Amino acid sequence: MNSASTVMNRPTTTVDPQRKGLHLALALVVGALVASPGLPELANNGALLFALAASGVILYLLRKRPAVHPRAGRVARTAAVAGAFVAALVLLSVSFGIAAADAHLWVVAPAVLAFLVTFGAARTADS
Repeated sequence: MNSASTVMNRPTTTVDPQRKGLHLALALVVGALVASPGLPELANNGALLFALAASGVILYLLRKRPAVHPRAGRVARTAAVAGAFVAALVLLSVSFGIAAADAHLWVVAPAVLAFLVTFGAARTADS
């Protein structure tokens, strides 16, 4: 048996398109939350409460629809989610620092990084 047939017989993991959309929505919410210090009119308790509520709803929907074939172990999935949470908090702190320095346009950089980290961690947690 050659290596090509071994690869062909391995079960493939596919992410449900609805779950992929939820991953994207969660990453967008986290990115918007990290970008909020750059927009002083949005950096208030209402924006924070909205982001927390939206994240809670998205996480509830993700938990309601189980992954098709989780390949990653429980420790790897938990580490990915915990790492994304810590990274989002660090990037939010960086964003506050950038906003305090009146470089509001540069808040986009940590927001994009938060989006990418969250999306990657969500995909890792489901693979």
